[in-house]
Amino acid sequence: MDNITIRFSLQDDLSSGLKQMTIPADDLKNAIAGVTDAAENTKTVFGKMTDSLISIKTIADSVSGVVSSFAEAAAPAMEFQQGLADLSAITGVVGEDL
Repeated sequence: MDNITIRFSLQDDLSSGLKQMTIPADDLKNAIAGVTDAAENTKTVFGKMTDSLISIKTIADSVSGVVSSFAEAAAPAMEFQQGLADLSAITGVVGEDL
């Protein structure tokens, strides 16, 4: 009987391709982690800005309240001055005679 020899040769091209695909996947994972960190930092910054804006609004409301109080306090004096001006216009009396 004659011997028959069969040889098989397999070349593994698939593994090297998968390894090359793994590297970009790791880079993508690292990039996503960086974006996540940046988003968290942005969230922190905007949180601090919101707190600052609330403080500024509180101060502005307080100043507005003080200005409003002065305006209310000055209103009777301004009405009195306007009343004197009207009386002066009607009677023709001015100055100390009024």
